[in-house]
Amino acid sequence: MTKTKFTHRAPLTEGAPAVSSEAPPRTTTDPSGSELLMRAVRAVVDGRDLARRVVTEPTTAQWLSAPPDLPAVTGDIELWTRVFADDVPSHEVPRCFEERAAAHARRGTPPGDAVLVQHGCVNVLVGAVISWLEAGRPHPRAAEARQTAGAVALRTLQTATAAIARSYRLAAAARVPRTRDPLPESRRWCLAVAVREGDTHRLLERFRAANPQASADTDGTTLTCFTSQWPTVPEGFGPYGVAPVEGCDTDRAAGRAGLAAAAARRYRLDHVDARQLLPLLAASDLDPDECDAFLTACLGPLHTADGNEHLMETLRAYLSHNLCTTAAARSLYVHRHTFAYRMRCIRSLTGLDPDRPFHRLRAELALLLREASRPGGRPRPRLA
Repeated sequence: MTKTKFTHRAPLTEGAPAVSSEAPPRTTTDPSGSELLMRAVRAVVDGRDLARRVVTEPTTAQWLSAPPDLPAVTGDIELWTRVFADDVPSHEVPRCFEERAAAHARRGTPPGDAVLVQHGCVNVLVGAVISWLEAGRPHPRAAEARQTAGAVALRTLQTATAAIARSYRLAAAARVPRTRDPLPESRRWCLAVAVREGDTHRLLERFRAANPQASADTDGTTLTCFTSQWPTVPEGFGPYGVAPVEGCDTDRAAGRAGLAAAAARRYRLDHVDARQLLPLLAASDLDPDECDAFLTACLGPLHTADGNEHLMETLRAYLSHNLCTTAAARSLYVHRHTFAYRMRCIRSLTGLDPDRPFHRLRAELALLLREASRPGGRPRPRLA
């Protein structure tokens, strides 16, 4: 007689799958490297001003011809965040970067700078992502996420560079205006440089040789030139200022370039981009009566009375040589006791004490505004 072997089975709950009693407990699936990267990108974007970090990113900023425009960089970093988070379809990426190139072109950004800004965005964003991945307890997929970030960055940078180059090339071929108000092609940028009497013709010829399409004018003390691209400046030019022409207002651009040139001369720089002086530019847009009232309040008889130019030069030298009496006196070829006497006269006439920070600030602003509006001590006529 054959014995039948019975196997005892536990009753199953209706609708539930059979699970072996020896199976390991169920765990949550770890995210892949791509998913971890998207999580990291969304984490670092919250509460971080990445755009400002791009503007000062050292490996990129040192090669830029001018400080980038913060609103434009903000748009760039937002696009890169969406790309890293995989929120932009791959076929839409070139079009998105062409739109970013157009935004930079409208602000007068050279194409090379527009590409460098994209590299800055990648450096800052990848750096923030890696810092997030390495914070606290390392995630087992962190290395994979870093590799994914590098691959996305390299692939997208190639696409972005090609799209930006194509956008600028098409704009140049079609003569697409870079501002809402069309400007003459020869008047996109304004350069101003102070000239000595007798040097005007020579400097003008040299500048036109380097910029054949440039238009220029002079009032005898300042050479003002307009170009369609960032101006090419020949060797030997004195300190100069450059300003973009906005809204067809060439007079305003000439004034701002003149102020930038005054700052370059004042601080012994090769040149100054007017966009680096935005607070001072706001002061230069004051009504002439308000500007004159500020100069009178700061400089008193040094500004209003004749015969005090030697005191003005003394104050300028003292500030230029970082409040060093000996160096300032030597620059004017006067004895230091004579220089000290002049400084006592300045303090008595104006009430300014340049050794005090706020007084020094007011004196610096007054000298810059006065030099920009009256190069050589004579009023500058406005360009036609």
